[in-house]
Amino acid sequence: MMQTLPTICLWATFIATGVSLSCENCLDFGHTCEGLLEPCSSDEDACGIMQVKISGVLETEFVMKTCLHSRDCYEPLSSMDFGMAGQLLVQTTCCMENECEEFIPPLPPINTSPNGKKCPACLAVNSFQCKDIVAECTGDNNYCAELTATGNFDNVSVHFVLKGCMSHDVCKDVHGDSSSDLFDIASCVISSKAPSTVPGSSQLFLQIFSGLLLLQILK
Repeated sequence: MMQTLPTICLWATFIATGVSLSCENCLDFGHTCEGLLEPCSSDEDACGIMQVKISGVLETEFVMKTCLHSRDCYEPLSSMDFGMAGQLLVQTTCCMENECEEFIPPLPPINTSPNGKKCPACLAVNSFQCKDIVAECTGDNNYCAELTATGNFDNVSVHFVLKGCMSHDVCKDVHGDSSSDLFDIASCVISSKAPSTVPGSSQLFLQIFSGLLLLQILK
């Protein structure tokens, strides 16, 4: 992993001195991508590589390099089951500027071992609703959740809804009342709790799906 002590010390230096961070920014199918260094916003204090593996009807792998928040670096794996539509695995590796051009660690296999939990699950793109089925949760996906968002990409309006089994870290930071920078509407619901707006500072899964939708539009 790139979350080494020197990297952590560099994050602290950037935060303490207020020095603006720049990160490589790119998005592509496959296992790597290349892009230019772009400045991060004032509250983004780390560079990150997000590797995404999706099984099922949207089966694909892609990678994003972008600015992140350092708190997203300490739980590097997130996952979700969305029933017969498939499964999703996200691995986040943090780095600093040019360090992100180095070796990208391989994705672990998707854990398909049932854990006894069941959740309503479905996936729909360009629809505000989807028909639930009962999903057998696997691996560390112990929480039933629903994620919805609507936004615009290159003047194309897109929206999606996801229901399924999620790992806790998918929605753990969903709180507050600010909206995502990428989406007009974004919410995450755990079990029977009331929906919470996804803040712009905590939107890893929204970044992942914005990337997927953009790749689908541009390919």
